[in-house]
Amino acid sequence: MIKILKRYRLFFQEKYFIHFTIIFLIALCFNIDNKTIIAAAFAYLLLSVYILKSLSKGLIFTFLLFNLFSVGKTFEFILIPLSSLYYGHWIQGYQGYEDFIILGPSFFIGLLIAIWSIYSYLRNTISLDKYTKIFLVFLLLSFISALISLNPRISIVYWIYFALLLPFFLLLRKEVVNNKNFITDLLNFFSILVVYEGIWALFQYITKSSLFPSLVFFHNILIEGTDLSQNWFRPWGTFNHPNDLANFLLPLTIAFFLHGFLKQTINNKFIIPGFIFGLTGILLSLSRSSWLVLFLVTLPLTFIFEKKYRLSFDWEYMKVIFCTIILFIPIGIFLVLPRLQKSDITFAEGGSGLFRINQLSESVNLVMKYPLFGVGQGMSVLGMFLENPKGEMYYFPTPSHNMYLNLAEEIGLVPFFFFFVFLFSLLSQKIKPAGNKLLNNTIQGNIFLSSLISILLNGLFQPVYSTTMLYLLIFATLYNYAQK
Repeated sequence: MIKILKRYRLFFQEKYFIHFTIIFLIALCFNIDNKTIIAAAFAYLLLSVYILKSLSKGLIFTFLLFNLFSVGKTFEFILIPLSSLYYGHWIQGYQGYEDFIILGPSFFIGLLIAIWSIYSYLRNTISLDKYTKIFLVFLLLSFISALISLNPRISIVYWIYFALLLPFFLLLRKEVVNNKNFITDLLNFFSILVVYEGIWALFQYITKSSLFPSLVFFHNILIEGTDLSQNWFRPWGTFNHPNDLANFLLPLTIAFFLHGFLKQTINNKFIIPGFIFGLTGILLSLSRSSWLVLFLVTLPLTFIFEKKYRLSFDWEYMKVIFCTIILFIPIGIFLVLPRLQKSDITFAEGGSGLFRINQLSESVNLVMKYPLFGVGQGMSVLGMFLENPKGEMYYFPTPSHNMYLNLAEEIGLVPFFFFFVFLFSLLSQKIKPAGNKLLNNTIQGNIFLSSLISILLNGLFQPVYSTTMLYLLIFATLYNYAQK
């Protein structure tokens, strides 16, 4: 490998890092199995460190990239047997409500980040302020939830994933504060990930398949409900559900769109493709909550930027958006409008709206019974089922479609409280940046805040997904830095 690096050393330069990532993502489509994707993660890490000349940045980018993939060493647990469920008599090959513990590339990279963060702390290059200590209290309390869980083995693994967010946060904040170009590099990197997922979703829709089986966990998504057409195909990218895909794309697509008000950053050639393919993925996912939040966040912010700050949207970007809208007219006619029309029966018998209302009632009851520390991470469905074996979980076992209730019933109100104290304390605390006045301004701060708000709003209609907690921390950190 050293000989290869020396031979092509002109390509392995920091200015070509994004191009290297694009080539790597394309090559990743030829992945063979779980072992090779873990090997690929470590290869990407080594090459990233070599190119960026920074272990911290290499770890951060590798963790973010492989957080897209839910594949790896998998352990299967049947929490509710098939015979106890309504559809147990007519779905072939289904074993019941299952939970899957996946030890994938992001898990092992996260462990390396934890080791590096501890080493950096011992060398006094990373410090623990009072806000970080609040997060430590949250982790301690949520560990109690895992220990007294309905299934401690599963919950403790989920807790470890929670715990790995802290060293990632410390490393991210260190780079944001000390590296004046890091936010620009991060936005470039995010745009490539969004384009990748958007293209993946587009080809999934065209081929009506999962595309590359070795990179996705679920190869088929079951569509149910009177307000869903069985002719619709909802792509899910590399995630586990179409709503999971939309939840990832939503805050980043909003950020890319609103950057049209910043002339100095819109010249970035990766931002516009990020917006186009992010919007493509959100539309194809048929996630109505993401459509709604996209509209509710971008419209007021556009008005504020134009009226309060007297900003004008970049004209070249506007022309691209106009052309994109024209191209998306067929999607609107054949997908968006029928999906919206079906919404009028969402509260009819068998509709998803009626199911969610009934499910929220069961979730509240579960929180009331286990208020302090919940039923354990990943145990909300089992908890609701045990409380009411013939309730909503009997017909359709799925986590609560509300991030706040989902968290409260699993970890309890006490850890829940400390997590949001940490989050909002971080938003109110300003970090003194080391230069880069271009990024340290109110406009970009509002852009990052709008992305964070989109996650919080979408959480009113969706459970905690694979990227929810991670990107809450990321956008809180970026907003924190951008404030004057």
